[in-house]
Amino acid sequence: MGLQQVATNTVSSTVSSVTLTGIDDNSIYMVSINNATFASDKVLYFRFTESGSANSTNNYDRAGKGIRAGSSFYNNSATNANVGYIDASRLENSTGANGILFIYNANDNSDFTYVNNQSVGERESNQGLTVTGLIGGQVFTVNSQVDGIAFMLESSENFTGGTFTLWKLI
Repeated sequence: MGLQQVATNTVSSTVSSVTLTGIDDNSIYMVSINNATFASDKVLYFRFTESGSANSTNNYDRAGKGIRAGSSFYNNSATNANVGYIDASRLENSTGANGILFIYNANDNSDFTYVNNQSVGERESNQGLTVTGLIGGQVFTVNSQVDGIAFMLESSENFTGGTFTLWKLI
């Protein structure tokens, strides 16, 4: 098994969102997020795209286990949210967030789209700067043909850097 790059976007100037499209079959897809930075401490979200447009309906369900260095584990879950989460913690703006998402059934319009996610970053300094991570699963509860994924930050904040890449498992 290997990886075939489908799309990549390297942020080199401020942008409010990053969109990767190119999902065109029912293969397993993977997204890698490397060193995503932003203008102020924020939570990193995603939405799936259909025909290139992000779906912002309340159809994102998630459950995961959060990990923080130096403190206890925590649970993170939601049903009927309008975004999926990369990490549930508000991340420090200049330290770089990283994550991997595996996407299943995305192009099958007769089934939901499923995600396994894992991330690592640094929690915002006013909450005690520590390494944080989230591992879990998410479901986009719409029977539709997903063709990509869009990333954004809470409160419409801007990305200042990072590389986002969509891969197909072959």
